Amino acid sequence: MRKKGVITVFFSLLLICIVSLILVLIESARMTGARYKMTMAADSAINSLFGNYDKEFYERYNILALHMNETEMSEELNKYLEYYSNVDKGLLMAGGDICRIQNEEIEIISRTNLTDNGGELFISSSIDALGYSIGETIINEISIQLNEQAEVFRQSDKMYSTVNDRVNNIKENISESDLNKLKDSDELDSNWFDYMSREVGNFILSNLLPKDKGYSSGKIETIKLPSNGLVEENNKNYNILETITFNMYLQKYFSSYTDRKANFNEKNPLKYEQEYIVSGYKSDKENLDSVAGRIFLIRQGANLITINRSNLYTGTAEALAIVITVLLGLAGMEEVIKELILFTWAYIESENDMKLLMAGGAVPIIKKESEWQTLGMNLPVWAESTSNENTNNIVQERSSIENKKINYEGYLATFIFLQESEIKCFRAMDIIEENIKQFNSAFKIKQCIYEIQVNFKFRDYRDRKNTISLTRNYK
Repeated sequence: MRKKGVITVFFSLLLICIVSLILVLIESARMTGARYKMTMAADSAINSLFGNYDKEFYERYNILALHMNETEMSEELNKYLEYYSNVDKGLLMAGGDICRIQNEEIEIISRTNLTDNGGELFISSSIDALGYSIGETIINEISIQLNEQAEVFRQSDKMYSTVNDRVNNIKENISESDLNKLKDSDELDSNWFDYMSREVGNFILSNLLPKDKGYSSGKIETIKLPSNGLVEENNKNYNILETITFNMYLQKYFSSYTDRKANFNEKNPLKYEQEYIVSGYKSDKENLDSVAGRIFLIRQGANLITINRSNLYTGTAEALAIVITVLLGLAGMEEVIKELILFTWAYIESENDMKLLMAGGAVPIIKKESEWQTLGMNLPVWAESTSNENTNNIVQERSSIENKKINYEGYLATFIFLQESEIKCFRAMDIIEENIKQFNSAFKIKQCIYEIQVNFKFRDYRDRKNTISLTRNYK
């Protein structure tokens, strides 16, 4: 009997150990399950929050961003967290949750907006939206075109320097009272080249734009837009592929005078969006004038290069100069009159180039003698023949010329490429904000969130505090 009793006690003690071990394992699994449930609930809540991206922003510009303030985000997270953490919700019989966790607090540690760091996240999102689906051949072709266009800028540099010197001389001779009047009337810019380009463009386009496609009356107020508060610098160095991809994004999603994109809406405040990215003025007219003025100055410089390289045209101008000096008795003025003839000749050719470009055509970057269209001995006749009604004839005539050409969109691409990343980034955001405001008056791109870090605080069934820290973005 004593032996049987010993065995009974032994098994009783062993059973207690086994039951204790099982209970410890169950409790450990319960604790792990509670922690896992907390993590899953927090993860699902933040993912659901990021599913509330701004639909208009995505549909029109293919960029994902969350447009909410911190109060709205906290309310949405609480709603989703309550749903995912309460497994009994919606069930007829409750009590099946052995973890019994309680949501205590949601703390938003940080938020990163698209406008932060000089718009770095907007640029990276734009690049991701367009994708790296550009072949090496296309990249090389674009790079060659950009280098050719940059060559035009370099060869025209002397002309720009001369004009800027003259403008600076005018500036020095303006009295202080006149200067204040100009500033008050918003007619004077700190950048004199932009001012000069705009005035040249206004003069050229006043007689060039077709009657059925004149200036847009679009205008915006930039004082509350993202570009007005541009203070942060984007310190990231973008490689050539990233730069070209971002430029192509701007060309794909933003309209211009000659090219309206698929996402264009008549309600858009500005119709010439790429021109705004280049120039940054408040009105479509000012932006178009500025871009057209720049193109005209480039065309004038390129045409002067062509005409001065040609013995035929310089000889013709010299002969005309001799005839004029003899008839008018202006001895010794042959060289001056010759240069004036060449400049006028190039001017008329440049004006005809502008007419063609604004009509959607293309012209050679730097022309050959055979591509010159203005007749040296009959300038008035040619100038008269290039009226608005004959624009289509000019397009057809020049389309047969086989050479590397660039159209209006190509010049815009060059100007955008040469623009600083922060400036073109924030001007693009200006346009996006103004366009989406036509459908959502509360939209502000400064409130568009790309990334957030959140601490979710819980209490488990033993009233112990637990914190889950999560970071989410749209990468």
